Amino acid sequence: TKLTLILRQVFDRLRGGELGPIRVAHALVYRPRESIGRVRKPTPIPPTVDYDLWCGPAPRGPLRRRQLHYEWHWFWATGNGEMGNNGIHVIDLCRWALGQNRIPPRALSIGGRFGFDDCGETANTQIGLFAYEPAPLICEIRNLTKTKGGIGKFRGRTQGIVIDCEGGYFAGDATGGALFDKQGKQIRELHDEGGSEKLEVAHLSNFAEVVRNRKTNELAAEALEGHRSTACCHLANISHRLGRETPPEA
Repeated sequence: TKLTLILRQVFDRLRGGELGPIRVAHALVYRPRESIGRVRKPTPIPPTVDYDLWCGPAPRGPLRRRQLHYEWHWFWATGNGEMGNNGIHVIDLCRWALGQNRIPPRALSIGGRFGFDDCGETANTQIGLFAYEPAPLICEIRNLTKTKGGIGKFRGRTQGIVIDCEGGYFAGDATGGALFDKQGKQIRELHDEGGSEKLEVAHLSNFAEVVRNRKTNELAAEALEGHRSTACCHLANISHRLGRETPPEA
């Protein structure tokens, strides 16, 4: 699509040094959420659900939350928190911007589940550092409600990506964005023009078409790229849960 082409050109120019060397790529997910509460006893499984099929390879334990669907994101047996829920999308864009087509050699993550007294297990406040070289990637999750003062902004944004360079930065998301100088003055804007919806339709259409014609060379992005971004999320959560330095082979 036209928007994809614009982003590709911007990222190529950033990597080419238009604003100086890239120093760090920020992936932002500042999304307020509410507590999911607690349950005192297992919740009944909806009669319309094949719970064994729903669980798949995950342990078929009792349902200990109010809702079967969606809230599975916040339990380790079935989900990987906001890092893997929404973080992956902006991590993917940051990898593209950095030109990194590999899994990071090291990852570090800190965080926790703060401000909520509920049964959720995954972090609602988390920072993942992916040690790409020469510029690292940082993903930050903020899920606290606005009333608790846990959102804020970074470079004027609550979501998307910020690519910091020595002479300025790019701030935006999959729908476009803008270039800024070091003082935060806008240099050039990339207009959305409905790009978000068009981009999603284009990606899904491309995938469906390749499934039909089996011409994998026509894929907009190979499944391997999705794996690499997914691996970043898993590495962050592994670091968060381990809480200590661990070699990859362990």
